[in-house]
Amino acid sequence: MKKTILIVLAGLVAVIVLWLTVCAPSSAPARSLDFTIQSISSSNGFRICNVVVSNASDYLVEFAGGSTTAWFDIAYLTNGMPQHSHIRTVDGGAGYMPAHDAMTNNAIEIPDSATALRVELNFTSLTWRGRFSIHLLGSLPFGGRALKPVLGFPLLQDTKWRSKTEWSDEKSFNP
Repeated sequence: MKKTILIVLAGLVAVIVLWLTVCAPSSAPARSLDFTIQSISSSNGFRICNVVVSNASDYLVEFAGGSTTAWFDIAYLTNGMPQHSHIRTVDGGAGYMPAHDAMTNNAIEIPDSATALRVELNFTSLTWRGRFSIHLLGSLPFGGRALKPVLGFPLLQDTKWRSKTEWSDEKSFNP
């Protein structure tokens, strides 16, 4: 009888530890992304800039985007007035950037009269739980629709606890 109680208690402790490991991911790193903004060209009243985004963390980063660029929010200063814009693509979905990697081809367009520019990116820093969940969901036929609530739970926890928004430093332009 004592042996059965000990086995049940050990199993209960193991389930609790496993549940806490899956449900409570650590917080995201203080700073995950580095931005570099380069002015490329100027024509027809607009300046084209390239934004290089580097993942400076040890985690895979998931962000909203399409085939051509990440979905940036853009803040710029024109004639002393703050302006706001964003980049969205028709083919939106999730983009992924491995740890210590960079996305180098992100062209954005701002008015020539802009004197300062900052960009932001919303992202989720994924733990092993989120990566494993993405791997399982991607390998199942039909996207794993029936199992998505169960297999996607760790990814939802990463999204809940590790989603962030980071801004670039301000890039100034000569008027």
